[in-house]
Amino acid sequence: MQMIATAVAGLDRLDTIVPAVQALGVRHAGYGVVEAHYQTVATALLWTLEQGLGAAFTPAVAAAWTEAYGILAGTMQEAARTA
Repeated sequence: MQMIATAVAGLDRLDTIVPAVQALGVRHAGYGVVEAHYQTVATALLWTLEQGLGAAFTPAVAAAWTEAYGILAGTMQEAARTA
């Protein structure tokens, strides 16, 4: 959760968080995380946000979180593939 908070805070400055996100992807690969797990996490994250935010979880909020997670997960997966 701390990494998600850090990543979200840095989304407008991706260049500052990309190295940390890449390192996280490499570490996750070392733990046995495979690409299919990222979709499971995306589903769980969006469900949790929907439950927690209630009516504030609008289609626009869902789209923004989906895009943000996609960027982060894609960066992690690419780093894991090339490590």
